[in-house]
Amino acid sequence: MLEQQTLQWLILHLVPGIGGRRLTQFLSAFGSPNCLANLQPDALALLRWPTDVQQRLLAAVRDPWGELPELKRIMNWQAMPNHHLLTPSHPLYPWQLTQTLHDFPSVLYVQGDPGVLAMPQLAVVGSRRPGAPAKQLTEDWCQFLAAQGVVITSGLAAGIDITAHRAALAVNGRTVAVMGSGFERIYPPAHARYLEAMAERGAVVTEHCPSTPPAPGNFPRRNRIVAALAQAILVVEAAPKSGSLITARLGADYGREVMAVPGHPYYPGAQGCNQLIRDGAELVQQVQDVAEHFGLQDGPLETDARALDSLQEQLLHLIGTEPTALETLASTLDCAPNALYESLLDMELSGLIQPQGGSYVRLVP
Repeated sequence: MLEQQTLQWLILHLVPGIGGRRLTQFLSAFGSPNCLANLQPDALALLRWPTDVQQRLLAAVRDPWGELPELKRIMNWQAMPNHHLLTPSHPLYPWQLTQTLHDFPSVLYVQGDPGVLAMPQLAVVGSRRPGAPAKQLTEDWCQFLAAQGVVITSGLAAGIDITAHRAALAVNGRTVAVMGSGFERIYPPAHARYLEAMAERGAVVTEHCPSTPPAPGNFPRRNRIVAALAQAILVVEAAPKSGSLITARLGADYGREVMAVPGHPYYPGAQGCNQLIRDGAELVQQVQDVAEHFGLQDGPLETDARALDSLQEQLLHLIGTEPTALETLASTLDCAPNALYESLLDMELSGLIQPQGGSYVRLVP
């Protein structure tokens, strides 16, 4: 069963119509959710919420399991290994959120190690369709920083986000992914295969119930969590109007250091970064510029030199620089395709191969 205090936070989290602003009003008026058990209609009416919202909250307090069907789904999710529910009263709830956000999440769903959320983090954001130089820079810098203990935090999106996550994993570093959907609706779906590795070496986080779909309005809210968790924000490549700039500007509002990689004025992907630099962001041209913010000294990049097992050696021999289909690999090795997934993912995270649709190509150093 859920602890009583956790259940009270979940009631405020799940009742329709109680968003961040009303949660803040409730906490300002009553101090904490502990008062829910004895909450009187007259006291709640002083908040001047819509009548239907007040009625739903009072009904949920009387019969939470009957009024809030999502509770059972949340309990089932929490019961799975390495799954955690963090409320603001939990000792591992990230202090950065309560100290920074006026609308901090009433519940965080965390798969992985919640302790990572308190570590020094660099938020890395940028275009979902970056150019090759931006992707290479993201990979190189994130590997360097992650190998020296900096947690790489991003939003699991295509482009710069997933490149940053993968780079951290490739050197056995820590990474935090903040999602704009629930754990049953991973977005984009293709990135679901990275969650287990991220949870083993960091954490995957969302403020949304497990069944929450990836609605457009969820992603700006996700950006505020990315910005608040991080000690500094690095924008690699961004258009003038993009979610990356929203994250950067939120970070500046929260007192975080904002850094941007400059680019050629004629290149559309550089316009957002150049605009940030014009508005006061720090111009960074080498990874040491970023490392200084974390008190790191110049040093060699220490990569994770994991030995290949026999199956991976066979796969590496079969995969060339032209796309090789998964079905071809399985047929050649006389096995089912799903028997190769774990080995292929490990090789991908090690930077040996890269997926292309249903095929793989070998990366040449």
